[in-house]
Amino acid sequence: MKKLALVLILAMASIGYGQVVLGDFETGLDGWTGGWDGGTLALSGTGATQGSYQALSITSPNAGWAWAAQANPSVVDLNTYTKLTLDVTWVSSEWTTTGGNWVQMNEMYINSDGGSMQIGAAYLDDPANPSYPGSWDPDNWGASHTRTLTWDIAAAGYVQGATTWMQILLSTNCSGDFTQQGAYYIDNVTLLVPEPATMSLLGLGGLALLRRRR
Repeated sequence: MKKLALVLILAMASIGYGQVVLGDFETGLDGWTGGWDGGTLALSGTGATQGSYQALSITSPNAGWAWAAQANPSVVDLNTYTKLTLDVTWVSSEWTTTGGNWVQMNEMYINSDGGSMQIGAAYLDDPANPSYPGSWDPDNWGASHTRTLTWDIAAAGYVQGATTWMQILLSTNCSGDFTQQGAYYIDNVTLLVPEPATMSLLGLGGLALLRRRR
């Protein structure tokens, strides 16, 4: 019994995630577009975490909002890919403020002909700032700050119906008190799903445990 229990514990500890990378920006924009509300996208060496070359910069407009979106028809089953994760970087010197202001990346949107949904901070995991996930200010986070954000698509209750197109949008926002608007740098944008092989291992372990108990 102890050996079987140990197998189950090890299997649970080794749960991994299958993944589809939606943007590593090593060779280009990877299908991402922007420009809504005056925001602009460009490639940058700042904030690169996937590989060692480039990240995507999203420049916030004076209005405070900027968007980045990817239409990705080859990945349409968000009933399978249950999480979206990315690395985001802010650089304090790019933002001019008198203090007490904030910027944030805490909302994503899914648009498709099978259903649309806004997924906000309630479903965002930000270990660096759990009280205000996705939020940053230039006074408290140092000259340059990088963190990993993960949205839980399944927990938000998104159910995707039949679809012939899909668009994933990331929203950035800032207070209106900055005298100079900076950029957000994102990299390693990835959809995650628990690996079937590992889940099968858990299932086999559970069956073995039941048989032993009988």
